[in-house]
Amino acid sequence: MKIYKQLICFILISMPIVAYAAAPGPVQDLDCTSGHNSIAIQDKKIIMSWDYPSGHSGATIPNFFYEFNTESNYNITTGNSQTPDLSTFETVPDSDNVAYYFHIAPIDNDFIFGPNLGPTSTYGPMRVDNVGPTGATVSGPEETNTNLKVPLALGANSATQMCISNTGSGIDCNWEPVAAQKEWDLTEGFGSKTVYALFKDNAGNLSGAITTINYVGQTLTRARYVSVPSLNEYGMMILFIVLALCSVKHLRKRY
Repeated sequence: MKIYKQLICFILISMPIVAYAAAPGPVQDLDCTSGHNSIAIQDKKIIMSWDYPSGHSGATIPNFFYEFNTESNYNITTGNSQTPDLSTFETVPDSDNVAYYFHIAPIDNDFIFGPNLGPTSTYGPMRVDNVGPTGATVSGPEETNTNLKVPLALGANSATQMCISNTGSGIDCNWEPVAAQKEWDLTEGFGSKTVYALFKDNAGNLSGAITTINYVGQTLTRARYVSVPSLNEYGMMILFIVLALCSVKHLRKRY
């Protein structure tokens, strides 16, 4: 009976130690030091930092297992990448407003009860957008008889602002909210006119499109008129003779 009591006491005393040794806690101060968050930025290099679990140091936590991916729920295993450092980075592929997540778990060097893998900690979303708006387009009539208030059709996927110009892409223009329709003044002078449209998304990525419009001016209707035959030299002589005779006859009547 005494032996059983001693065994029970040993188990009870050892339980906190076993519980502590079973697994370290989560990493502390997990943070993204490259400025990525839920608002997309263009930078493809995501840098992460963290600290040891509470009560631990490099003496008891030799490694961390981690993973960058697009999954908000993910459980770290010893099959993931590992590092002994307190920071790491990932350069993600070209991304069009993609949300990335960082997952990490510490592992201890307990040779009696482990090594033991701690719980997974997750940081995110961290959005990356370095792809310009797709489907950029601008169009207008093929010909116009006025250079003022010419209708344009515009659009670009994921764009929030646009800049329209008669000079060049992004030149001599003002940024304004994207609109599907806009009336636009062409430059003066007849001929082919080029209109440039530049689109921008929230991350600052750009894409452009152009269209040409032929300014032909007003179409004039020819006025109808009565043609008067011209007189040759003989006709003019006869006309003067007739006029002279009429004058003489008129004078005779007066006197």
